[in-house]
Amino acid sequence: MVAVDRNSAVFSTNLPYSCAEMAFAGASCPASSPPGTGEIQTLQISVPTGDPAIVALKVRTKTNEGKRVGLTTQDSFFIIKAVWREGKLIVDLEELFVPPADRLVGLDGNLDIRVTTGGQVFTTCRNQWASPESLAFREKKETCLASGCRIVNNPNLLLRFAVGQTTLDDLEAAATLDHRSQTERELGQVKAEIEKLRLELANAEVVYKKHLTQLAQAQGDLSRSSLKLVKADEQIGALDLKLADMSRRCENSERELAGRKCQLTEMERELADRTDSLKELALKLQACRAKSQQQHEDLATIRHILFNCHDPRTMFSFLPWVKVKKLKALAVEIFNRG
Repeated sequence: MVAVDRNSAVFSTNLPYSCAEMAFAGASCPASSPPGTGEIQTLQISVPTGDPAIVALKVRTKTNEGKRVGLTTQDSFFIIKAVWREGKLIVDLEELFVPPADRLVGLDGNLDIRVTTGGQVFTTCRNQWASPESLAFREKKETCLASGCRIVNNPNLLLRFAVGQTTLDDLEAAATLDHRSQTERELGQVKAEIEKLRLELANAEVVYKKHLTQLAQAQGDLSRSSLKLVKADEQIGALDLKLADMSRRCENSERELAGRKCQLTEMERELADRTDSLKELALKLQACRAKSQQQHEDLATIRHILFNCHDPRTMFSFLPWVKVKKLKALAVEIFNRG
């Protein structure tokens, strides 16, 4: 079984009702065990983002078939691929690695990895059960060389070539007896990486200086904004004072207006009272005028009675007793009028 988390994958032999163990032949990426390690239960690999990777494993399964059959052993060989899809690391045990037609890859029971390309065969010439000093290992190595195979001691290099991460020149340099060329190539690669890192560092310094300049500008803008904010606070404080003063003035004006409204109400009451009084006086004056007019008329009548001796409407109006009679009738009329 396999578990994947971000850039890492862990292979495990936890199988139900059986006992299993793994032997690690090699990988094109960093792994938790060195190539050629056997009898392991778990293996972890670290796959760089975006790069494909392959892992060569041998799995031995031991199953108890009962008392009659006993313990059975079965070996399985896998070259498993790990790929990136939509930013996620995918390791599918059911989908084995299929190399390109010009880079054939094989794995045998001794954990020996073999790569065939361009008419050449490169092999690790490994024997899991024999040490490099043993006779069996020397015989296998002589057989490989006699058959035209070229020996590459690093199985990870062969697997990296299978996924296109190294070149044929790297395999040929690693297969020569003089390892100085390989060391020089690796040194050249290291120098190239160092130069690349230097360029990246120079670019990073330029970006850093640019960010420092932007930060200084931002700090200047922040200082100016702070000054503007202080001035704005001062203006707001002054406006608050003016607003408080205007509020006090408004309160005083409202109180004065309320007082004037009270005075106006009182004056309206007084004016209404005086209007009523004037109306009463006008009525009284009108009554007095009417009374005075009547009195004038009565007085004119009395004068007419007393001094007009020749009234054509009344015979003998000049006689005193006639005048007295008329005056009595007028007195009765005046008395009846009240």
